Amino acid sequence: MTDHSHSRSHSTADDGAKILPSPDRLQSELAETTLELVAFDTANPPGETRAIVDWFESELAGLGLETDRFAVDPDKPNLLAWLSGTSERSLCFSGHLDTVPYDPDGWSRDPLGERVDDRLYGRGATDMKGAIAAMVTVARGFAESGIRPPVALMFAFVSDEEIAGDAGTKALLEANRLEVDACLIGEPTSTGSDHSITVADRGSIWLTVPIFSSKQQHLSQRESNCVSLGLTQNVCCHCFSSLSK
Repeated sequence: MTDHSHSRSHSTADDGAKILPSPDRLQSELAETTLELVAFDTANPPGETRAIVDWFESELAGLGLETDRFAVDPDKPNLLAWLSGTSERSLCFSGHLDTVPYDPDGWSRDPLGERVDDRLYGRGATDMKGAIAAMVTVARGFAESGIRPPVALMFAFVSDEEIAGDAGTKALLEANRLEVDACLIGEPTSTGSDHSITVADRGSIWLTVPIFSSKQQHLSQRESNCVSLGLTQNVCCHCFSSLSK
């Protein structure tokens, strides 16, 4: 774990007012933290998160945050942490710890983290260890400055997202552990620009639609299979149209 002990004391201005750490220092620490998190192999499957949760628990508890490890699968724990604010309203920063699998032979850089000039490479650097590193940086900035945020902050670092499993957010919701006024999820969007925000999301829905044809054929045989293909297309278009309203 990176030694941040040089900056544990609260930052103050000459008149004694508390101030947040400088953006340059936070940016440098953000890059270091992201590299540390990418170094944890949390590819899912198998999605093991014990080691990375140990890191988060030590880091955030060291900053004075209240932490709570929650697990329905001992190999895939989640971590919750809290930082009190100046009001009773609450905001949750949420991000998943697991990544999709990777083939090291398919990488020209180290998939477990490599920095080249101003670029950082590694599995999960974008999705989404960079984002959860930013959340840690938020907690670090408030904790070390002594400034209380305007709302209470919850941090939810969860497992089992990449396979839509039951051990992460779903388990926390079922246990009523995510009761907050609002939630910010650090998934990359970039729908309109390099820095875009998506408000809410429909999530996913799984449907099983039986399609019957007088003759069973491979999809590549389009000309002779036009009846079932046309029906499938109509069903999909109708579902998409309904969900888009």
